[in-house]
Amino acid sequence: MVAEQALDGTQVRATLRTSEGTDLATSETVTILVDDHGAPARQKAAVTGLEEQYAAGDEVVLEATVEPVSVLDRWEWYLQRPGTDTPALLEDTLTSRLTFEAAEELDGAALFARLTFDDGRAYVESPPVVLSVVPGPIPSPSPSRAIRAPSPRIREPPRSPSQSRPTPARTRTRRPRTRAPPRRRSRPIRARTRPARSPTVPPPGGRRRTSTGRRRVAWTSRRAPRARARSSR
Repeated sequence: MVAEQALDGTQVRATLRTSEGTDLATSETVTILVDDHGAPARQKAAVTGLEEQYAAGDEVVLEATVEPVSVLDRWEWYLQRPGTDTPALLEDTLTSRLTFEAAEELDGAALFARLTFDDGRAYVESPPVVLSVVPGPIPSPSPSRAIRAPSPRIREPPRSPSQSRPTPARTRTRRPRTRAPPRRRSRPIRARTRPARSPTVPPPGGRRRTSTGRRRVAWTSRRAPRARARSSR
């Protein structure tokens, strides 16, 4: 251990323990006195990990170091924004590493780290570093939310008769002719018609004669007897 001003007034005692952790013996408590004669501490603090430029949204990682090594390990980080006179303590940052997201309003801000005692008294302080932040790239819209402009309709100018496209002629395909089988000529059915018989009217003075078995009618003429001429004999 190297004597440093941080050890001034530190109380030390030694305890002998077994491998199982049982205390066997404990020494008396002694106090360490370091006389610096009013000189500042030998340790020097610094901030490392700063890049030349950040884009908005990038991650900034800074590390605080001290040389030579100190027995203290409590760090406080301070940020001084552009246009302000006093730095502000960044809460919940008591370790040697600081991580945050770069923003455009932090362009030109100053950061420094301070090594302190457990009660918050300052021991050594690093020189400030200045952030350089530029605007980040514009995020492209997601495909689901992208608005597409309608494509303009291109209207073709009217064509002159010479430029008009000839309409293809329609070709008519001829089917092969197939001869139908010869048709049978059907003979017309001639109805046999009998001339209508005129009603049989017996001649005057005639007598109808019928024959048995046949329906025939015969007419016989009955001549009137000639009158005998009376002779003048």
